[in-house]
Amino acid sequence: VVVFVGQQVPHKGIDIIIDAMGFVWKKHPNAKLLLAGSRTTYSEKLDARIAGLSLEQGKRVVMINNFDEEEKPTIFAASDILAFPSHFESFGIVFLEAWSAGLPVIGSRRDAITSVVDDGIDGILTIQGDPGDLARAISELIEDREKSKRMGEAGRRKVHERYTWDIIVKKYRQVYQSAVDSASGKSLTPHP
Repeated sequence: VVVFVGQQVPHKGIDIIIDAMGFVWKKHPNAKLLLAGSRTTYSEKLDARIAGLSLEQGKRVVMINNFDEEEKPTIFAASDILAFPSHFESFGIVFLEAWSAGLPVIGSRRDAITSVVDDGIDGILTIQGDPGDLARAISELIEDREKSKRMGEAGRRKVHERYTWDIIVKKYRQVYQSAVDSASGKSLTPHP
């Protein structure tokens, strides 16, 4: 199961995933595509695109619209690979969520995504907007289960080493402390 989790908007690259799956299904006809996210005005175009698939391909696509946040862990648990070929992201928290579930991730070689995903270690970065390159990455992870598992485990370690709330709060505190110190011209002792 290849999953996309995110708002149904044009810049997230959902159309690229649908096109990529056309290539994937030629080699892996049992692969499924799970699209989970909030509907928008763009959703009608996605519905039409899915309706334009062959009957067999259309049966391999599942959409979960407007789900509750509490359902997200179940969605990731039902999946094997996160595909998130967004055109731009300021961070891409969905990668952390997928890694927390032990999934390997696929993202675009764009913007902040390249500073979150370590290509070949915890995920695969593809050429943004290229369904053929995305299909290649998806197929690679389907075919090499060990690699897929290693990447998911590496991502989970990354989350625990860099992105827990304790670590994030500590980093924010350091930034604020540095700003206060700089503004006052002296060092202040942090409070517990």
